[in-house]
Amino acid sequence: MTDIYPAREEPIQGITGELIVNAAKQYGHKEVHYVQDKKRVPEVLRSLTRSGDIVITMGAGDIWKYGEEFVRSGR
Repeated sequence: MTDIYPAREEPIQGITGELIVNAAKQYGHKEVHYVQDKKRVPEVLRSLTRSGDIVITMGAGDIWKYGEEFVRSGR
């Protein structure tokens, strides 16, 4: 997870991607990762995935670019 991108709404003070990741971990989700700099997403995905894994990128803005960069890098 990266930081939250406000599409057409105002950002909610205090709500961050890191906060959501920490909450998910508190509820038992172990494989949740916060990536502060979205440009590092392909690098982080390479370190976390194995051949045959399915990776889905979702979000507003340009997050799709980093998923495509991951695919182009050949894992």
